[in-house]
Amino acid sequence: MSEYENMMWRNSLIINNPTEFCGHRLKVFVARHNDFMEIAYDPFQLRDIVRRGKLAVIIGSELDDIGDFARNPNVKTNADEVSKQLVLAELQRLHTAGVRYIFPVHLVNNKFAGTAIAGMILNMANKYLNGEGFQVQPASKDDNIHFWLEGMDFLSDKKAEVAGLMWCLAPLSPCLPALLGAVVPLVMTAQAIMPAIGPGAAMAGGLMPLALFGAANLPVLLTVIGVDQGDVVESIIPLPGNYPTYPTKAEAPNGVRNALGLTDLGRYAVNEMMNLGMMIDVDHLSQKALDGTNGVLALATNRPGGYPVNSGHNGFRQQGLHERTESSRTLTQMQQIRALGGMMGVGWENSKDGSLTKAVKEVVSNPRIANSAVANDCAGTSKTFAQTYLIALERLEGSHVAIGTDIDGFIVTPGPRFGPQAAFGLGPEEAAHRKEQIEKQHNGVLYEPRYGHALTTGAFRGRAMAPKNLTGPVDPNQGYVYTVDQADFFAAMSIFYSLRPYVEDGQIVIQTLIANIDVFANAFNPNTYSGQYPDFDLSGGFRAHIANYAFGLLAGIHNWQLGDDLFWPPDTAATRRIGKAVYRTRNILNYALDMDPDLLSVANAPYFDRYKSLLEVWDDYQRIFGTNAPMKRCQSGFKQWDINFEGVAHYGLLPDLLQDLSNVGLESHDLSVLFRSAEDFARMWTQSLNASFPAQPSD
Repeated sequence: MSEYENMMWRNSLIINNPTEFCGHRLKVFVARHNDFMEIAYDPFQLRDIVRRGKLAVIIGSELDDIGDFARNPNVKTNADEVSKQLVLAELQRLHTAGVRYIFPVHLVNNKFAGTAIAGMILNMANKYLNGEGFQVQPASKDDNIHFWLEGMDFLSDKKAEVAGLMWCLAPLSPCLPALLGAVVPLVMTAQAIMPAIGPGAAMAGGLMPLALFGAANLPVLLTVIGVDQGDVVESIIPLPGNYPTYPTKAEAPNGVRNALGLTDLGRYAVNEMMNLGMMIDVDHLSQKALDGTNGVLALATNRPGGYPVNSGHNGFRQQGLHERTESSRTLTQMQQIRALGGMMGVGWENSKDGSLTKAVKEVVSNPRIANSAVANDCAGTSKTFAQTYLIALERLEGSHVAIGTDIDGFIVTPGPRFGPQAAFGLGPEEAAHRKEQIEKQHNGVLYEPRYGHALTTGAFRGRAMAPKNLTGPVDPNQGYVYTVDQADFFAAMSIFYSLRPYVEDGQIVIQTLIANIDVFANAFNPNTYSGQYPDFDLSGGFRAHIANYAFGLLAGIHNWQLGDDLFWPPDTAATRRIGKAVYRTRNILNYALDMDPDLLSVANAPYFDRYKSLLEVWDDYQRIFGTNAPMKRCQSGFKQWDINFEGVAHYGLLPDLLQDLSNVGLESHDLSVLFRSAEDFARMWTQSLNASFPAQPSD
């Protein structure tokens, strides 16, 4: 570490006030892993760290209420001298503690500015923090907004819809302990009985009890948990009088946006951030706070030499198919940000309909920078991310573009292109396209080892699987492509590929093989993965299905004669025999099904139909094996990860995403911009520091 870093480190440790341990835990974490990461406090350190092959960490602040000013009566938005002194002291404290990147606003209004309104639940959070709901104004046609704040009334005709929002009180648990104490048991009970419908099952389980609870019983709940009539909890619940009456779609045909822009205090704060050379992120600012005459873009433009601002984790408003809010960037805003020298971190989840967006060709009519052609035919995946990325390349003229992951536990990362979770980004309006989108996918990411360990998570339960439909037929108009039986066969094939080398080489005897399959099958525990593999169905158990299919596939290698099914409980449909027939049909030259004595007894409907449907799964599985130079699989413990079936499950799969972007058509010329983004960031940071001197007086 440099002397400067050592100085910052010592300063962070000697502060006694717990509220001033800004970034302390981050610094401890980075120090614990300094073999591959270091904190950068200026662009020169950033370059040095990157050139030594390490990860450069920059401390940032993305808070709803910087300095806890929202309820401080001494802090006034008209920027009197006391307010200015308090704001300046807080910004200097953050800077001294190492903060170099800052968001003036996050998800609710604060004393600096209005937030970009993007959801009804944020209105409740704003009411809690600021004592009032959002004030809105009708958007203009040119704003290209398609969002309204209707339904903030529990007793309205939308009470079930709004009641569902009450699930989202859970993140406010530090503020609402009494309410959650009563709600959480209901949530847990509901999750236990919800159908297995994929990754969204747990969330739906949490919504159900509150949606069913109903407005009529709300006073009873409040009484039971001891909430008084004047309590803040009751004041934020969508009840008559708690929120303004918002314009209807007829009254505001172009949607609504936040009426609050940048306050006088906000203008002072942003100017002082610039005086400190902080990098400023404009995401989450209301459109008025960003674009207004006295907005942040105007302040940055009027700064001598211009001050770069960034859009760190966002997409483009013009891409939205359904909901378009002021939260996402307009093309004009990005042109202004580029002119100032700022950057864009391309986000991968900025739409409530699951990252479903328009194709780049619908937004950019005459591309001049990007050469790549990526089909927009698998919603919520690398292909969707590629659309936003290519638009960003055009709007920022081929530089200053990075990835803005924004992983925080709620953001949905790019999903898989294959299997029952594929094309998850299709909302109810487009669900009928899921089958055609899945059928178009090929050239997945090729790994070394090619197959890896068996996937025993919820990877094969998703929106493409018809819940509780064992053998079909499925309704593609509802977005269903696979039966439960087919989803089980995906899992069985994962086990098959994991064990196949040992069977082919004769390294394993049948009884040992049975024991190994049993271990894998038991990993599909009904008490994990939100009950996505319950231990019951029409044929005796999902896990029994998976085990017998896997055994049948492996038996096909040496044409073992196995007699009855070997796993708990017996499957009267001769599952293992069907699995064996699928293997031999696809792997044995001139294999004739009607000559196979193992299948003669079951080669009639409905068993023959099952066999044919599982041949389709076999063929779908083969499409994941791409043509790229094999990648090393990301591994944590015994678990090996596979972007083809699991999507970008965590940060460790970012290299896999880059490979998949190449596989789907992003050419090296366009991808290379990402690999220059660290240098672009350093230059943007240098420009920020240059524009901070000499300091500019604040009004």
